[in-house]
Amino acid sequence: MDLMKREFFKISFLLLIFTVPFSGCSSEKPSQYDIVWPQLEEDQWELKMELVGQGEFPAIRGLDENSGVARVSHLNRISKEVGTDEDILVCHNDSFRLNSLYLFRMPLGGVDPPTVEKKVCLSIFNFDWEDVASLGTGRFLLADTGDNLCFRRLKTLYLIDLRPVYSGRRTPAVMLLTVAHPHLGVKGAFDCEAFFVCRGVVYYLTKDYGCSFLHSISLPDEAGEFAFNEEKKNKNWSTVPKTIYAKNCGSISLPDKMRITGADYCESQKLLAVQTYTKVLLYRDLNDESSPRLDILKLKPAGEYRLPFQRKFEAVSFLSDGRVLVLGELGDYFLLSVSNNG
Repeated sequence: MDLMKREFFKISFLLLIFTVPFSGCSSEKPSQYDIVWPQLEEDQWELKMELVGQGEFPAIRGLDENSGVARVSHLNRISKEVGTDEDILVCHNDSFRLNSLYLFRMPLGGVDPPTVEKKVCLSIFNFDWEDVASLGTGRFLLADTGDNLCFRRLKTLYLIDLRPVYSGRRTPAVMLLTVAHPHLGVKGAFDCEAFFVCRGVVYYLTKDYGCSFLHSISLPDEAGEFAFNEEKKNKNWSTVPKTIYAKNCGSISLPDKMRITGADYCESQKLLAVQTYTKVLLYRDLNDESSPRLDILKLKPAGEYRLPFQRKFEAVSFLSDGRVLVLGELGDYFLLSVSNNG
């Protein structure tokens, strides 16, 4: 009976969404952008990225369209089997596929390929999963924020804690949030596939041709250290979704009608990596570390790397050794080093 109820609600949810006409990204483009990506020669950039490794992620049944990847910080402190010279990466499938997480070990310092750590099944719906962003020790944010050619005024975020899994439980702790996006156009629709966390604040970039808007999200206080609730073993996520409201932080102009598909922030290097289908863009963060919010005017374009055009790249993450991992939808990956130019 529980299964029938769950399937009924899934179908009702889809019918509700699909009955609203698709409006695309209706963000009104500003007359003047806060950041304009410059057209520079390779030797004119502050930073350079070089290809140091590439290959294929291990083939796993069910993982056939990946659009998000993140390093789960310091998970090796929980899993005794993980060495200090490895990162644990979390990946997932895109929309309407298995609602599972896939964990990989990524060797540091070399070019050895990643290996499978484990698969974790979730009891949540996958409408259009996009980016993931690390929130600290074994915790991360999973963004169900794609539009799948539909109008979605509210998007869904899941805060996931993997520590219960490494303590012997079958499922992680999950907290459900909904995000209300500010009206940028007449219909207020938006699509976003790029999330990152900077100094404890969650940010996302909208996806549109040649234009993107940066928004910030303040997580509720109870999101700081939420944990698995023993009294609700059958419902390991919040029964009443909490709605949080995003704030518009400014606009970014991108060349060649690029569309942003992923993002990650490196605290140690103060760098923001922005993924498009064909390029990785680096921004130097010139904000003071004591500042509670990112001032978009202090994000300086610092470098770019062009990816193979025939492939579709939708995920990016910094590794512990400072390199950038770029992951394609079908599992191919690129490892890029970052250094000063000249």
